[in-house]
Amino acid sequence: MNIETAQKLIENLGGTEKAKEIIKNCPKECTVYREAIGNIVIKEIPIGVIATALAVLGVDYEQA
Repeated sequence: MNIETAQKLIENLGGTEKAKEIIKNCPKECTVYREAIGNIVIKEIPIGVIATALAVLGVDYEQA
């Protein structure tokens, strides 16, 4: 993943702090972050991809 892609992904999630919060609050068995409105999934991103994007940007994060 390049820096531009990582930046776009993190921005799409709501910023660095939001991405760090997602990873921190995700249980160990959680592999995918989903946002939904009712029964309709509007966003689905693997947790590993979020972690990779943060690493590419040089951001430290805490994982549950």
